[in-house]
Amino acid sequence: MVIAQSDRDQAVLGLVNKLDQVYGFMIQDETLGQISSMRSILGQISQQTLECARFIRDYSETKSFCEYSSCCMFHMILSLVLS
Repeated sequence: MVIAQSDRDQAVLGLVNKLDQVYGFMIQDETLGQISSMRSILGQISQQTLECARFIRDYSETKSFCEYSSCCMFHMILSLVLS
């Protein structure tokens, strides 16, 4: 059970890292938002990113996640962003 929890925590941390990469890509250059054909795609990416952030916020509220991943600071920041 501990190994399974650790595996889930690592997968969630992987999701956090991927969200960071996607967000960084989206904000690195304003050109993407100026391309009309990209607006719909960027909107969908933004929606999916928000859903993932909410999942991570909810998941990180479990005590074991914060203990094993040292992610409590991220949880506090994410809560501020989503509020």
